[in-house]
Amino acid sequence: MKDDETYRITIEKRHSSLHTKEIISSIADSISNKVSLENSDWEIVVQVLRNKTGISVIPPDTILSVDKQKRVELD
Repeated sequence: MKDDETYRITIEKRHSSLHTKEIISSIADSISNKVSLENSDWEIVVQVLRNKTGISVIPPDTILSVDKQKRVELD
């Protein structure tokens, strides 16, 4: 991530006692870039399922939204 780029953190968790705010704080504390919830350059997606965790750092426009895709196909 370049110094002038922004990011957003998204947490998806199931069957986990971890708290979303604690996960976000732990990640954000180690990144000096600015946060942009509306129009970020990067999205950090953290998925937690029980004791397994997956992390992706991707441009937001590469995330597939099934609901958005259905609306596009209906138009």
